[in-house]
Amino acid sequence: MLKDKLLEIGATSDFAAGATVFDQGQSPSGAYVVVAGRTCLTLLDAGAQPIWSRIVGSGSILGLPSSVSGQPYSLRATTLEPSRLAFISRASVTDLMRSDPVLAAEILRVLSDELIDLRKKMSMLRSRTPVTSA
Repeated sequence: MLKDKLLEIGATSDFAAGATVFDQGQSPSGAYVVVAGRTCLTLLDAGAQPIWSRIVGSGSILGLPSSVSGQPYSLRATTLEPSRLAFISRASVTDLMRSDPVLAAEILRVLSDELIDLRKKMSMLRSRTPVTSA
């Protein structure tokens, strides 16, 4: 339901393979939904070296935590192949949360899931267990 609403209010754009959708540390302009293609999300260390990566595909929501909080993007998002993404501005995300309590609760669930997933990955990294993601 959330993805459908974001797609409804978003503006789609095509990205070439290897295009940076947003960069870690960049001020957030909004969230994205992957309509087609694959995107790599990468966490970089202070020296801009990858610490962790995850490949996502169609239906994935990118940049939602930063779009809600206003904090800089915490990951880099780069397309792996020609891709189509829908962009939803921060203002539109905020308006959606204010106007639809059901979707606001869904956004909170998505953010909570991301937080729990991140904590699990941090625990694995600390124990030096290889981290794998779907």
